[in-house]
Amino acid sequence: MKMALPWINRQRGRSFFLTWILFAAFFTSLNAGVTRFEISQREPFAGGKAFGDAGSYERILGKVFFELDPDQPANRNVVDLERAPRNDRGRVELSSDLFILAPVELGKGNGALLYDVNNRGNKLALGFFNYGGGGNDPQSESHAGDGFLMRQGFTLVWSGWDGELLPGKNRLRLCPPVALGEDGDGPITGMVRCEIVPTSEETKRTVINWANHGAYRPTVKGLRQATLTHRVLPGHPRVLVPRAKWQLHVSEVESECASQLPRVELEYPDGLEKGHIYELIYEARDPLVMGTGFTSVRDLIASLKHGTGENHSLLLDGEAVFERAHGFGVSQSGRFLREFVYWGFNADEEGRKVFDGVIPHVSGSGLGSFNHRFAQPTRHAVQHDHHDYPPDRFPFAYELQTDPLSGQTDGILQRSRQSQTTPLILHTQSTSEYWNRSGSLVHTDPLGQRDGDVPDNVRVYFFGGTQHGPSGFPPGRGDGQTLANPADYKPFLRSLLLSLDRWSAGGDEAPPSVYPKIADGQLVAWTQNATAFPEIPGVRYPGVIQRPPFLDFGSRWRTEGIIDHQPPIVRGHYRVLVPRCGVDGNELACLSPPEVAVPVATYTGWRLRSDAAGAPNELVSLSGSYIPFPLTKSAREKSGDPRLSLEERYGTLDRYLAELQEKCQELHEAGYLLSGDIDRTMRVQRERVAPMFAKVSEAVSVSAPPKKISKRTYTYKRIGELEIKADVYRPDDEVARPVLVWIHGGALIMGHREGISGRVRAMAEENGFILLSLDYRLAPETPLPEIISDIEDAFTWLHEKGPALFQADTSRVVVAGGSAGGYLTLTAGFRAAPRPVALLSLWGYGDLIGEWYSQPSPHKRHHPREITREEALKQVPGSPVSDARLRKGNGALFYLHCRQTGTWPQAVSGWDPVSESEKFTPYMPVKNVTADYPPTVLIHGTEDTDVPHEQSTMMVEQFKKHGVEHRLFSIANGEHGLGGGDPKAIDRAYQEAFTFLLARCQEEEKGAQ
Repeated sequence: MKMALPWINRQRGRSFFLTWILFAAFFTSLNAGVTRFEISQREPFAGGKAFGDAGSYERILGKVFFELDPDQPANRNVVDLERAPRNDRGRVELSSDLFILAPVELGKGNGALLYDVNNRGNKLALGFFNYGGGGNDPQSESHAGDGFLMRQGFTLVWSGWDGELLPGKNRLRLCPPVALGEDGDGPITGMVRCEIVPTSEETKRTVINWANHGAYRPTVKGLRQATLTHRVLPGHPRVLVPRAKWQLHVSEVESECASQLPRVELEYPDGLEKGHIYELIYEARDPLVMGTGFTSVRDLIASLKHGTGENHSLLLDGEAVFERAHGFGVSQSGRFLREFVYWGFNADEEGRKVFDGVIPHVSGSGLGSFNHRFAQPTRHAVQHDHHDYPPDRFPFAYELQTDPLSGQTDGILQRSRQSQTTPLILHTQSTSEYWNRSGSLVHTDPLGQRDGDVPDNVRVYFFGGTQHGPSGFPPGRGDGQTLANPADYKPFLRSLLLSLDRWSAGGDEAPPSVYPKIADGQLVAWTQNATAFPEIPGVRYPGVIQRPPFLDFGSRWRTEGIIDHQPPIVRGHYRVLVPRCGVDGNELACLSPPEVAVPVATYTGWRLRSDAAGAPNELVSLSGSYIPFPLTKSAREKSGDPRLSLEERYGTLDRYLAELQEKCQELHEAGYLLSGDIDRTMRVQRERVAPMFAKVSEAVSVSAPPKKISKRTYTYKRIGELEIKADVYRPDDEVARPVLVWIHGGALIMGHREGISGRVRAMAEENGFILLSLDYRLAPETPLPEIISDIEDAFTWLHEKGPALFQADTSRVVVAGGSAGGYLTLTAGFRAAPRPVALLSLWGYGDLIGEWYSQPSPHKRHHPREITREEALKQVPGSPVSDARLRKGNGALFYLHCRQTGTWPQAVSGWDPVSESEKFTPYMPVKNVTADYPPTVLIHGTEDTDVPHEQSTMMVEQFKKHGVEHRLFSIANGEHGLGGGDPKAIDRAYQEAFTFLLARCQEEEKGAQ
């Protein structure tokens, strides 16, 4: 029987789903799925340790058994299922290994199941989310890592889904059925292709598949007529290796699985060349029905969610406990999840949604060799090895697109939309996926000519400056020309998993996508000229990239899932793009880990093979580079490195850590980093970079010990039971010092006193200031006039109490703030008494009622999704708050609604900006500049889409008009916060700004004398 696959025959696909919807009730009695569980082991996990409110966990090990009805509509997408042997009920049987970590008291869990799609039989979730491990047999407390998933109450589930694995080392395996020939007319045969790229010198014997994987059994003819070809590079012609020079060995493997594949090895006495490409093609027999890997996962999750199957091990009082199920997959396993959804398997046999959310991690744009005749699930595609396999094929994107090469119209979500079972999707990828796994095609059209339309239920997060999997530290070179990339995206995954679970439970949506776009000029061709990657001494830029081909597998591929062309014929190529770089070679428009956003090196997603690796200058598979900055200015100048040195960039370890802390806090407030991971990030990076800064200090002969800085918190004002606080940072001495007052930003709606600019904090300490950071009541719970009164009262308190409490020299007070804090800084210039001696406004504003704030914003940053008025108001419950961390709602959502609707002025003041514009005048700096206004420095990015650069130039016009001393530093291409600007220009602006502030303080001191 031939099967028309619905991903090809679209009309039949529509009929299939219509039939399914109309007649699902008639099939209920025929459904099978999980028939029983066999639990072989049940014991405490981590020695019975209690993980917070979830309590102790237990390990549950065993097998799960399935039956499938090949005639069920839900199973018709499984290639060759109709050819599998059936039992006396007319159903196909299979089984898989099972491993579960669950709360001993199931009622203490969070109601969510996390299914970790094992990667080649290996469990990964504990390593990725818990910073733990334990390989394939996690038992101890150390295997639990920091216990994150357990403390959150997740139940972790693993099962076998890959039928080509060999037994051993607790690998999770599927025992799938074998497809049989029609009418008993012998076994099914077909051509199988195996590409081998040796990783060691003079390999004389090797498995033809990956390590720990079986291979399809060669026929007698296959052993006799198999061919082996050789080439050095992918673009070279295949050269036939004489048959007399090599042979195949087939070894049986002991296994309880009747369909176990044998071990097949290639022997080549002359020795295979390291890094060269060898391709074996032979006739094989007995294809496994690999697509049952999808149904096994589908049916297991459905069973756990709905409490079906004999000996069900996770029931509470006889009832199922899971309200939500999420799938997580890394690399191969991420591609599994994409193809699982693509084939429509997120609907179980009764049409119910299986996974509520999925995280395909570092999968790139690929699918897999998971569901066709003679499928090899371990096969993938990168630049130098694993070529011409099915993983890189259309559709690449989640949206519906038309492929200009094949003429198909399709999308990853097309079937799940028809069955109304589409999950929420967080698609996460490193830079390596752009270079090695066609990552850009997830969010562009197939030819890379325009940005795609990412569906509302999908988020795409690009972890800039990272590789496929973080390397250890210190990194090594291995087969590469440069050090491997140690940047760690794992903290993001922890936060995003919790966001996904909240979203699927009906709570706040996951944070906005972050990825580069063609329209913004940040997703570009992969040449060095296009990416603007700098010329770094001793570093070679790639001359190659992985480009997915449009492959012709033969006439039966699209209708029956059968490959007739081995190797397939390349009919064209899709176009891939990569992120644009900043001046240091670090990527723009991305969600970078803190250590990449505040860098000590250039972090790339590509790394080139060394001469010793063979095939030099090809890409090291899925690897990135770590290229440290010069330590000192003199070293940079000597080498000709265009990148600023650590000495010029940060100077001291403390300043570096201050900037890193600021970036961590920014990521936390945006929803990408958990507060608990800030301390870990700071600790890890301090350990890594401290030796570097010690060398900087030694090189520049800095011998004076750093001053110890102490922090104390004061309440400067009380409103009822609300305490409004200020933090004071000062050196541990008795010297009267000038004061820098820091006022945080956040649109008057968000933020808190600990949101201090890292640069400002470090430079304040370096230049001998006491740093005073203020809280103030936040809008809309508190209106604008009362917010300004808090700022005024803070200065009154400083002058009255500061000299006695912390030896403040109140004759030398300067003020600095960013964004809304910049606005309040400028407001302090005419409302604080006595007036400060100087001001530093960072991307601040002087006008409150201009169109930029009183009209709907056109900028994408303000439209990650539409926020309704009802949703916005829920975020600001009405009780006064002076620290956004203590507010029960999410002020950022309220702010987005204000920008989307142009209602910010009225929201923070209660006044209409048109009919009551005069009420704003006493609070607008642009209306209150006089000749005695304090000297002011302004720093602003020219491309700021949150606070227009014109806000600073308007203030400059007033300063000129009234003769106020001032400086404006406009950072070319700088966004809000200066992102995208030239680091050298930014450093120069800050240095000159503090020189300006210090000069005003010194003048004041001389005047007092």
